[in-house]
Amino acid sequence: MLQRAVRNALKGLSLGFLTATAGLGSGAALAADESTDLVVYLSAYLSGDYYYAELPPLTTSNQQHIQPQKLSLPRDFRRSVDLGNHDISRDGRTIVFAARTKKGQNWDIYTGQTDYALGQIVNVERIIHQSGEREEDPRFDWSRDDDGLHEIVYKCSGDICIYDAYGPRRVIENSDCELWAPSFHSTTGTDRRVSYVARCGGAESDRIRYNYLSAPAFDDGESVPLATSGGGPDRFAHYLHGNSLVYSHIMADSGAAALWRYDEAGSLRQLTENEITNSDDDAYPHKDKTNLIAYIGWQSGTGYNLFIYDQNNDRSHKLSHGVPMLAPVIFSTLVSPPPEPPPEPPPSDDAVHVGNLDATAGSSKRRWWSRITVTAHNASHAPAAGITVTLSTGSTSVSCQTDTAGVCTTKRMHHDLSAGSVTYSVQSISGASYDATASEMTSITADKP
Repeated sequence: MLQRAVRNALKGLSLGFLTATAGLGSGAALAADESTDLVVYLSAYLSGDYYYAELPPLTTSNQQHIQPQKLSLPRDFRRSVDLGNHDISRDGRTIVFAARTKKGQNWDIYTGQTDYALGQIVNVERIIHQSGEREEDPRFDWSRDDDGLHEIVYKCSGDICIYDAYGPRRVIENSDCELWAPSFHSTTGTDRRVSYVARCGGAESDRIRYNYLSAPAFDDGESVPLATSGGGPDRFAHYLHGNSLVYSHIMADSGAAALWRYDEAGSLRQLTENEITNSDDDAYPHKDKTNLIAYIGWQSGTGYNLFIYDQNNDRSHKLSHGVPMLAPVIFSTLVSPPPEPPPEPPPSDDAVHVGNLDATAGSSKRRWWSRITVTAHNASHAPAAGITVTLSTGSTSVSCQTDTAGVCTTKRMHHDLSAGSVTYSVQSISGASYDATASEMTSITADKP
C-alpha cells in the first residue's frame, strides 16, 4: 500500500497546466500546441525567487536577450522559506526545489506545478522530509519522464539519496567525503547512473565521481572517479543525452572556470574558452535539443549572465546582461491547455455535503494557530459519519474524519504573526460521493486573535 501511494504521488507530479493564449518572454501570444523553449532560473541563493523566460532565436549577431518574468510561490509559503536549487520536469509542468524554513533552518524537497500563464507555482507540496536530514540539490531523471513517473536524486546530509516509487532512500554513502550536486541518468530500464561531486578535504579537493546502480534495490555500486582535466577542482556535472557529462573545471592557476565535456570512452574536451567571461558555471543541457547547453558566465561589472553553448557550431550566445541568475534550466514545452476533464457524474441519493464550518483560533508564543470544525450531512440532512474532509489554505492542506454525529475537527495549523487571517476552503470529500452544490458553506476565514 505504501509503495502504491508513493507511486501515485510521483505520477501526480506531472499534473499541472499551461494556457495557450498567454504571452511568454517577449509578450507575443503562442499558437495552441506550439512548442517553445523556456529557461527557469533562481535569481539569488536563499533570498532570490524563481523566474522564467522564453529563449529567443540564437543568432550570430544582434543577439536578443531574454525578458524574465517571476514565477511566484504562494505568499505565506514564500515568506516562511529560503530557496535553493531546482529542476524542471521534461514536460515543463513540474518544478522540484529545495527550501529551508527560516525558523527551523530545515532543508526539505518540495514540488509544485508551473502555471506560466499566471506566472505562478501552484499546488506546492513538501514531498521529502527526513528528521535530522538536510535535503538539497534535487534533480529529475528526465530520461524516464515519458512514463509520467518522476524519479528524483538529491543530496541528503552529505550522502546521495533517491526518491522513487519506494520512497526516499540513501543509495551512495561515503563517511570520508561530502557528496553533493548529483545528476541522474537511466542507462537501461532498471539501471541508473548517478554522478556527483565528492569533497574529501577543502573546496580545492572537489572531484566528480559516478556510480552504477540497479533498481529496485539501488545498492551502492562501485564509485568511479572522472578523469581529471588538470589541476584545480571539478564541479556541477550534468548528464548529456547518453552517458557523457558536462561540468565546470576550475583552473588552479587562474581560478577561472570553463565548461568541459567527458565522454564515456574517457576522452575530455574543453567547450568554453573564457574569451568573453571570467568563469563559466552551472552547465545544464537542453532536455530535448541535444546540441544546446545553458550556463552562467561571470563578467566583471555585470555578474553572472545567461549563455547558451551550441555544440553544433562550437559557439556561445549571450542571452542576458546584468540579470541576477543561478542554475538555469532549459527545456521545450507545449503551450496548450490540457484536455477538458470528463463531466462530473450527477450526485447520487446518498451524496454528502458540508452543513457547517466553524473556525477557532488562539495564540502560541511567537505564532498563532487555527483549526476548523466541520459538520457533514447526507442528502437527507442527517449526520454523515466516516467521511474524510480535506481543507486547503492555498499553501497547505489538512484533513479530518467525521464521527457518528457527522462532526470532525482538524488539527491545529500554525501561522506567522504577519498573517492577519487564513482562509480554509473545502478541497475534497472522500468516503462518499460529494455534492458541492448542496453545501451550505465551502470556505471560512480564521482571524488572528
